[in-house]
Amino acid sequence: MSKLRDDQPSPFKIPKRQMSKLRDDQPSLFNLDETFMQIEAAVVLTDSQGACEAHNARAAQLLGGALPHGQSLLQLVHPQASSSNLASLLEKACHRGTPMPRQHILLTSLQGAQQPCSVIIHGLTRQAPSPGYALWFLEPDQETNTILAETLDAVMNSSSDIIMFASPDLHITHMNRACMDFFAQREARIASVIPGFAADKLMGRSIDAFHKDAAHPRRILEDLAERGSHGEGAVHHSRIEVAGYTFKQTIRPVRIAGQFMGYSVAWCDITEKQLHETLLETLLDSSEHGMVVIDSTGAILKTNAAARTFLGDQALWHTVLGEAHPLVSRTSAQAPVSSCFETWAKTSANQAVFLRCHIKRLPRHPDEPNDRFAMTITNLTDIKNQEAQLQDLLTAQQQAI
Repeated sequence: MSKLRDDQPSPFKIPKRQMSKLRDDQPSLFNLDETFMQIEAAVVLTDSQGACEAHNARAAQLLGGALPHGQSLLQLVHPQASSSNLASLLEKACHRGTPMPRQHILLTSLQGAQQPCSVIIHGLTRQAPSPGYALWFLEPDQETNTILAETLDAVMNSSSDIIMFASPDLHITHMNRACMDFFAQREARIASVIPGFAADKLMGRSIDAFHKDAAHPRRILEDLAERGSHGEGAVHHSRIEVAGYTFKQTIRPVRIAGQFMGYSVAWCDITEKQLHETLLETLLDSSEHGMVVIDSTGAILKTNAAARTFLGDQALWHTVLGEAHPLVSRTSAQAPVSSCFETWAKTSANQAVFLRCHIKRLPRHPDEPNDRFAMTITNLTDIKNQEAQLQDLLTAQQQAI
């Protein structure tokens, strides 16, 4: 980005004679006189708080319309951290009557479109107790856009993952080949609920089309971008259902040279996995036996009502998981498909119970990081006691003979 380096002359050139007139003849600024309108750059005149006093035609074109008198130009800067930084520079510029270093910002037009821009804030000579005024010289940051496009194309097309890139205003600007194929294969069903949906026409469309309530995901993504601007590890996982499909999204804000450029969205079709999960939930809820789903570390993933009622005592949980863990903690190749163990345990009330636990490895979905096991727990205490009573009776009969 050589042309935007701070050690090079500003691209916003104003003849000294015109700059002198802008400083010394401030009333003409408010009338948008010929001098002000002839400046080639997009120029906005604001007070020391960023409230608009006037702007030229080039600025109106860049802003997507005439900025109302008194509206803060800072409100059009995204994210909030950039706006706060410009507010500080604006105050210094107005106080000193000098230009501030060039800044790279994301400017939101009055229509909501966003684009990278370069901005120089030039303070005007003020007479106390005047609050001071400043000229904002704005220019679309075309080189940043070009670098962004080239970088995204190279990275995305080299990946087999299903990746989409959305601009800060949530319009789709890039899709890799895997993403194009992904939506082309599902185009017919999605088009049945999203009129006009076509994989080859997604570029330029808003991602709002995938959501019934677009306001909610927009708020989430704005917060995601804000957290990313403060250096926090920002990532958002979500699931959306469209036309019978269940898609998982992994969304991250993208920053280049510290500038927020939009969002990367990784897609995954988890419809089949979701179906398996629904069937598993149904099986668990309909079983009269206590059922628990655990992973290879012994961590509990799911339980049914019978298990929660029967194994409500922490002592029982500890015993059952302690016995089960050695059976499921082996590698996938060594873990048994099915196994069973029986154990005596005591509750916190010192009551002895006899449990039979049958463990079966569940089919592994590619999206699952670890094997999962369904454990059916049956209370055989009564049967075990009856067996013991019968054995005692037989023993007594043998001794009587």
